[in-house]
Amino acid sequence: MRRTKSRMMRMEKREVGIVHEFLSLTLEKMVEVEKISHFRKWVGIDLNVRDLFLDHPGMFYLSTKGKRHTVFLREAYERGCLIEAGRKLLDLALLGCCGLGRGDDKSNSVDQSEENEVEEMYND
Repeated sequence: MRRTKSRMMRMEKREVGIVHEFLSLTLEKMVEVEKISHFRKWVGIDLNVRDLFLDHPGMFYLSTKGKRHTVFLREAYERGCLIEAGRKLLDLALLGCCGLGRGDDKSNSVDQSEENEVEEMYND
């Protein structure tokens, strides 16, 4: 099969999209490169995955600590912190503060002051 430059670019774009979606489905928005390599053949990725990450530094960050290589989805992090997880953790903490599981019906409702506090935290 003859591979032209435009065909190779389309194939690389497809493979970047696949890896991006895979990372966006994970909770931490990061995974070891070795684990992604296990799925290469199954999803039809022909390129070297490590090279794929290095070619797209604006989308992926490749960390190499010792022999472990980990790839991060850049858009999910801000100043080194995972954006979504912090908000989800805050939501879970507030649900716990509201008294879920106490057995009384009043504990399941969130009053207006708690809703305002959550909105202020998100806006900061």
